[in-house]
Amino acid sequence: MSSWSVKDAKNDFSKLIKATNEEPQVITSHGQKVAVVYRYDDRKHEVSFPKKNLEQFLEDTRKHFEESGISGMIKVGGE
Repeated sequence: MSSWSVKDAKNDFSKLIKATNEEPQVITSHGQKVAVVYRYDDRKHEVSFPKKNLEQFLEDTRKHFEESGISGMIKVGGE
């Protein structure tokens, strides 16, 4: 994949978009990869995240706090 700095991507946006015809384009900021631009028709790169219900989210958050040593702050399901 080709790499563009944020500044170069901003200054030559239409060239960046045209380059996606060949391959996805990586955007970097201070040498770190921060984004990927790819053609809409090539959505195989999309990442899907499972949806959680509120109770599962709160339970996962409670476990995270407990593992971090911060317990007793969040109770789920009337515990």
